[in-house]
Amino acid sequence: MVVPTFLSFSLNTTSPVGLGTSGGAFEPATSATMSDGSTILKSFGPDFLREPYSFDNGFPCFHQKSHLTDSSWFDTLSPEQWLTLVEQQQAGQRHKIDELMVPTMQRYGIQPGAKVLAIGCGMGFDVLRLRHHGYDAMGCDFGGRTKAWLENGLTPEIAFLADAEDLPIADNSFDAVYLWHVIEHFGCVDGNQIVGPNVNEVRARIVDRIRSILKPGGICVVGTPNKRFPLDQYHGPHFYLPKGLRDWASSRNLGVHFFWDKRDFLLSKRELGRLFSRIGKLEWLSLSIGLALSKGVTHKAKGPLLERYAHTIDSLGLSTSFLSPALHLVAQRERHAK
Repeated sequence: MVVPTFLSFSLNTTSPVGLGTSGGAFEPATSATMSDGSTILKSFGPDFLREPYSFDNGFPCFHQKSHLTDSSWFDTLSPEQWLTLVEQQQAGQRHKIDELMVPTMQRYGIQPGAKVLAIGCGMGFDVLRLRHHGYDAMGCDFGGRTKAWLENGLTPEIAFLADAEDLPIADNSFDAVYLWHVIEHFGCVDGNQIVGPNVNEVRARIVDRIRSILKPGGICVVGTPNKRFPLDQYHGPHFYLPKGLRDWASSRNLGVHFFWDKRDFLLSKRELGRLFSRIGKLEWLSLSIGLALSKGVTHKAKGPLLERYAHTIDSLGLSTSFLSPALHLVAQRERHAK
């Protein structure tokens, strides 16, 4: 598969977002220049089990479901909307990585140089921030993000497209997996909110796959909205609401949803715990440590209020109750793999 010249770039491992040299760094793909001046990627590092089906803006794609991705969404944004989105994402991911992910990994003995995979990495700022801290981080997403990856400075050495059920990664490859506000979308037929008939089975297979790519003692750090909390601050009103209620909630930026509705795509503490116990031992994190997004651009005005609320909930021991808008946990694979 040929990558057009204007989308190709040097696989330079000495660049700021290039690969490190410590911790068993990922081997970059090699390239060859074709007679027409285009570039083709010839081989991949040892962590990939197979070659990609195709390329999307130069990034390897390991699934054949491109028709299901939202690749055209970024084309609808104006330059002003794009800059606002970039600012929001950078701020939110910087705080989440700095204040949640890095301290948690280090508490579990996972130091810079370790291999980290961000599943559902979105625009890729989490990957770049992890690499800023010295981690050998990579990111993957289902699709629709490669234009943003190019704009934001990611390269094919550190980002790829894949279905989380079928990650092209060798077992026992990563020290940590970062799964932030992604698990609730797995098993949804639209990739967003509409749950499929086998949603629980899909999520279980994905978690089992995550467990297999983790090294013994490796961890998966998870964040997701709390199904039992009456408002979903992350996704807005849910699609199944009666139109009048949905319009009313939308006009007031209220993420109304019915936790008892079988069509609801969020997970409760019980559901989340049962799912991630498939990896191993669980540690539930506080609400306040996971609400770093409150320091992002979109929550600047509400930040102090959210922080006070989170600290109050934590101090009362209610960080996993129906009063908590989000749930955060660490699942650790046993150190002696079975």
